Amino acid sequence: MKLNFNSHYKKSSLIGIILLAISFQSCLKSDQNNIKADVIIYGGTSSAVIAAVEVARSGKTVIIVSPDVHLGGLTAGGLGWTDTGKKETIGGLARNFYHRVYNHYEQKEAWKWMKKNEYGNTGQGTPAIDGDKRTMWIFEPHVAEKVFEEMVAENDIQIFRDEWLDRKNGMEMNKGKITSIMTLSGKTFHGKMFMDATYEGDLMASAGISYHVGREGKRLLKSMKLTRKDCSGLLPMICGCRRRSRKKCKNGDWQKMSLQITGTGLIRSMFAKHAA
Repeated sequence: MKLNFNSHYKKSSLIGIILLAISFQSCLKSDQNNIKADVIIYGGTSSAVIAAVEVARSGKTVIIVSPDVHLGGLTAGGLGWTDTGKKETIGGLARNFYHRVYNHYEQKEAWKWMKKNEYGNTGQGTPAIDGDKRTMWIFEPHVAEKVFEEMVAENDIQIFRDEWLDRKNGMEMNKGKITSIMTLSGKTFHGKMFMDATYEGDLMASAGISYHVGREGKRLLKSMKLTRKDCSGLLPMICGCRRRSRKKCKNGDWQKMSLQITGTGLIRSMFAKHAA
């Protein structure tokens, strides 16, 4: 019987190549789902971007894990009427942001909806455009997002968008310290330090950090003094003292802020009435 060693060798080689390719793909997928950096920032808000830029400029590696697709949170979502107050108190990267906004609106093509000389230049207690300080405090949402994207790109910051923390099984901790987090997509992020830059605080809550919703009671703020004029010690009527006893005010509450809609007609029709 004559054996065809060449044919057998070819088949064995082919099988070996296939197994090697499968093994390589498995390792590659594992590497893609296990990402490491010195600092992992969870959130896509303006604070997430600014924190990431500061970390990168400090010579550390940083990754933004953002549940959102668009960067900037409220700043890039329509809250462009900045409460400036004393502008001299705003510095660092925050001031750099407003300087970049100023540079954008110095371009003629930025004024699509009105002419610059027709703009009222009225801000929140201060001029919107400060030519002397080269800052602009009022802006359109897409301009804010553009600035944040530029800051991220300039500092080579890696962003994973639409990545939501697995709040149930996505937290690995060692001796009270977060070592890694996993998102719902299956990606695991390892870091030496983790920052929660979300509005909701999901990362902190999942790590078991204590929190309070509403106004803290006196026992949590021992330095707070209650007076006859102001039973809360913070703001007048904050706990409705005319309707509640001073004892209840001392204990705080679990109330949350609400949005009051005062419009009529079209505005009211946009919100469906909840069932009782």
